Amino acid sequence: MDKILLSIIMLVGLMISGCGGMGSSIHSQVGVFHNITEQHKGKKIVVLPFQKELENSLEFQNYRKIIETKLRTNGFEIVEDKGNSNYIAFVSYGINGGKEQVVSSPVFGSTGGGTTYSSGTVTSSGGGYGSYSGSSYTMPTFGVIGSSTSSITNYTRQLAIDLIETSTLEKDKVKKIYEGRVKSIGTCGMVAAVMPSMIESLFKTFPQKSGSTNTIVLPWNGTC
Repeated sequence: MDKILLSIIMLVGLMISGCGGMGSSIHSQVGVFHNITEQHKGKKIVVLPFQKELENSLEFQNYRKIIETKLRTNGFEIVEDKGNSNYIAFVSYGINGGKEQVVSSPVFGSTGGGTTYSSGTVTSSGGGYGSYSGSSYTMPTFGVIGSSTSSITNYTRQLAIDLIETSTLEKDKVKKIYEGRVKSIGTCGMVAAVMPSMIESLFKTFPQKSGSTNTIVLPWNGTC
């Protein structure tokens, strides 16, 4: 019986780990539109926040370094001044206030079997009688015996990166060469904890096929 109980405990543990696996990975929906070609390689680009007040943000500076590395890897030359750039990578990001959701989980336990005690009397055809008692053991069975409910809060994290031609910045209509959007939903309410993985998702196969939407799953060892 101890061995069977141990097996059940291990099975439940594995199921819990599988559910927890959603927490140990980042699922991001990535959508892109672009007209990037080989001629864009070697061009100078500067990375700036869409909201100007974030230029001095230490959080943005951290994301900026990651994005610059990705752009450099994909053939762009990173510069610090937009006046010396061919393109500007405008970055915006955010997270909502979260949405609570009630979830149900199965409860596992014994559904039958084990030790059974019985007793009684027997009468013979000659009028004699006797009593008996004893115990028997049958193989126990296990399964779902109920359910429990709990609530979790899911947050929607978003990232947007647009590459535009610097020369069109002051014109009535700017010219974009790339639009990248990332949305990730999960229980981590700290955007800084998941943003590196979201950036990685966007650049995983940069620039990707224009008009495509993909779900990118990356391992996540961060804490929230």
